Amino acid sequence: MVRIDRGREMYGRYWDMGGARGLAGMILFLGMVVLAGCSVRRIETEKTGDLAYELVEEQDIPEEMRGPIEERQKEPFFLTFADKGRLYIARGYGEQKTGGYTIQVEDFYESENAIVLKTTFLGPEPGENMEKELTYPYIVLQTEYRDKDVVIE
Repeated sequence: MVRIDRGREMYGRYWDMGGARGLAGMILFLGMVVLAGCSVRRIETEKTGDLAYELVEEQDIPEEMRGPIEERQKEPFFLTFADKGRLYIARGYGEQKTGGYTIQVEDFYESENAIVLKTTFLGPEPGENMEKELTYPYIVLQTEYRDKDVVIE
């Protein structure tokens, strides 16, 4: 009977140590696999050329973008959507207490490996009498599709 107890103790110790080592080894291995799959790529934002774009009216926003815009509109957001050779870029500024806000496109261009959008968010003019109504200002741009990252500045 003593022999069986020792066997169980030894098995228990072996399992605890081996299990912990095995688990640690497995975590280390998986971590290395995940990191090996990751890479760091520098996104260049130096302008190589201007891009043509159109502002998309609300009724012309692709249906696939409407839901995600609505879901995110209370917080500042940025979305892209590609369809039929076109790239759609949405930029929102979150919930505002009044109307009267404007979003201006300051620059829209491509770099070596990115598309860059620079916007300015303008509030109501001082002294302008605005109703206290929640608004969710955003714009959607449409341009020719390019297989590049999109950067918002």
